[in-house]
Amino acid sequence: MTFKKIAIPLLIVAVLMTVVLLFVNSDAGLQVNEKIVTTISLDENMLDFAMLTEGSDLIIEGFILRSYVFTKPLHDNQTFPDIYTKYEVMVTKVLKGETEQNTITIVTHGGQFNDRISVTDAVPIKNKDMVILFLEKNGTHYTDAEEYNPIAPIQGVFLVKDDIVKSGAYSDISKSDLIVAIDTAKRN
Repeated sequence: MTFKKIAIPLLIVAVLMTVVLLFVNSDAGLQVNEKIVTTISLDENMLDFAMLTEGSDLIIEGFILRSYVFTKPLHDNQTFPDIYTKYEVMVTKVLKGETEQNTITIVTHGGQFNDRISVTDAVPIKNKDMVILFLEKNGTHYTDAEEYNPIAPIQGVFLVKDDIVKSGAYSDISKSDLIVAIDTAKRN
């Protein structure tokens, strides 16, 4: 079974679970200045680095220049809109795939929009962070033309601190070990 046949249905289930939770937790009991918090948890099948690499159109190391949060119009009887964060990432190294662009735009689930906060189990990233991203182009419904998103929303994002790579799904490893794993997967 291919990665996309597994990951996309699991992402849909996660989004639907969030919508159900939001519907059950309506605004009726909110006090002034309270925020509604929703979460997207790691309920995906754990993918090894070979599967992440194989499923990616582009793997980059990059520097987050800026970000902003947005929502899309309500759909499918949603109570609250889905919240996303768009990041502009300066590409410092291409580890798989090709891009002529010095900067790319990626979109992830989560963020804070007005009185609503959507959090995920993905490693938190912010402006000025160094990251390694396993990406697909226009992979799901929430991306626009010329944008990327992580192939596995929680597993495809890695924060680089010194020579350690942090993830919301995997144990911390050295950056060089992750790059070796990617190179090995590309050769197989």
